[in-house]
Amino acid sequence: MVKKVGIGAVCSAPLRYMRPLRVIQTKHPQIVGTPRIEQLLALRKELKRLNKRLQVCIVFRHDDFPNEEIYCHERFCRVEVESPTAQLFGDIEADEDVEVVEEEEPTDELPAEVQPHSVGVDDRFLLRNDGFNVDDDRDPAPENIPVPGETLNDQQTWGWGGRCHRKVFGAADDKPKLIQLTDSESKLMTILSLFHCLFPATYLDEVLLAEINRNLDKEKARRIGLGEFLRFLGLWYYMATFKGVTRAQFWSTKDIDPYSGALIRFHKMMSKQRFDLILKSLRYTNRLAPAYKDKFHGIRQLIEAWNDNMIKKFRPSWVSCLDESMSPWTTRWT
Repeated sequence: MVKKVGIGAVCSAPLRYMRPLRVIQTKHPQIVGTPRIEQLLALRKELKRLNKRLQVCIVFRHDDFPNEEIYCHERFCRVEVESPTAQLFGDIEADEDVEVVEEEEPTDELPAEVQPHSVGVDDRFLLRNDGFNVDDDRDPAPENIPVPGETLNDQQTWGWGGRCHRKVFGAADDKPKLIQLTDSESKLMTILSLFHCLFPATYLDEVLLAEINRNLDKEKARRIGLGEFLRFLGLWYYMATFKGVTRAQFWSTKDIDPYSGALIRFHKMMSKQRFDLILKSLRYTNRLAPAYKDKFHGIRQLIEAWNDNMIKKFRPSWVSCLDESMSPWTTRWT
């Protein structure tokens, strides 16, 4: 039997659909996955403006939000403990006689980090509920739709016509170069000095090592320095050159077998317990999680630091060969 909602009913609902956001974000700045908020005490049924439309919502009180009222669309509400029959909510409709409570949500634009990415069905629904216009028209542009009976132009040619268009427009034939270093100085650099040049040193010291040490302190373990971190990173790089070998096999106590397992042991360079502890303590950002869902939050600061440092230290050649990119094709005409 379906339980009905009324005054005093105990309900639950998906946390991501609860409003207003300014209240929800005080306790949950970033919602990961699909958690539900429990022990919602139903107060009333009310029309609120969601996605610029009047929609029927259930208003609640919750212990996590004292002196605040939170709500969600009625279809997301699940009744756990039904209220007395006499206090069940009746049906309401959007008409001129109903008092409308306007949605008081911030009208700021989406953060720049999430503007370029494509959104799925759930994301579009959330954006609409937050008051954003979402264009989900997936039909092809009229000029791209083939006309029935139209003959194809099969006289076109594809390929290189013998001219470099970049040179035609005055692009210089620049070679890749480390900025502020002569060619002779660049040739004298070792692998280690080249790593120090291209890896963002300030980020390494102030963010990466600081966050690792903060987590090591929680484990009451010895702090890590630059030298030990480079050793840890070097072991990772070396392990990456092997295929079909587990990480544990590099610390195996068995004799080295040329036909199976790792061909080297790391005991003299770092213990497995210490390696695993550093790996567990790795964090790539010291920023607080944003209020919106950012799947790249954990590494975005590293990417920004890397790009900023490369702009200062390295100039690519005038022609760059990039790895292929596989693009999804959703319709025949996109």
